[in-house]
Amino acid sequence: MKKLLLVALLLGPLAIVVESCRTCKCPDTGKYLKIERAALTVYSLESKPTPVLTPISDSAKIKLSNLSFALEYQFSYYSRNSNPHTGFSFIPAANACDCVGPGESGSKDKIVSITIETVNKYNNNWLAGQSLNSIVNINGQRISDFITDWNINPIRTSVVTFTELAEEESWQQFKLTIVYGSQQFNSTTKTYWTLP
Repeated sequence: MKKLLLVALLLGPLAIVVESCRTCKCPDTGKYLKIERAALTVYSLESKPTPVLTPISDSAKIKLSNLSFALEYQFSYYSRNSNPHTGFSFIPAANACDCVGPGESGSKDKIVSITIETVNKYNNNWLAGQSLNSIVNINGQRISDFITDWNINPIRTSVVTFTELAEEESWQQFKLTIVYGSQQFNSTTKTYWTLP
C-alpha cells in the first residue's frame, strides 16, 4: 500500500504537468490571409501642425509636393488556429499559449507581379499606356524586391513613390495590375490635375 501511495505521489505532479502542456484552446480565426482586392490610392499629404493624409476626389487639383500614394489591400482570412482543448490543469501558468491572430501565418498564394502604368502622359519620358515600374518604389524598394519581401511577410498597406515627377499642369491617372497566385487584380486611380 505504501508503494502504491508513493508511486501516486511521484506520478501525480507529472500527470498535471503533461495535462497542462497540451494544446490550448484558441478562438477560431483565419491564420492565413488572401488578397480579395487591391488598389493604388492617391492621397494629399498636408503638413499642418501634424501631417494629414486625405484621399483625393476625382478631378482634384493637387500640388506635386503634396502627392502621396498607397498600395492597399482587402484581405479575407481562412483556416483554424489549433484543435480545441478542454483539459483541466492545476497549473494555469503552464497552460498559457500564444494564439495566432488573423493572417499571422502569411499567405499561401504569392504575388507574382505588380505593374503600374500611366493612363495619360506622365512626363516627356513616359507616355500614355507605358509601365512606370522602373521609376516606382514600394516601401523604398524596387518592385521586385518588395514582392520578394511581401511573399515572406505580407504588409497591409504600402507607400508607393516615384523617382521622377509627373509633368506639371497635367491630368494624371494610373492603372494597377497585380497577379496574385492564379488571380489578377486591376484597378485605376482617380484622375487628378497636377499643380506646380
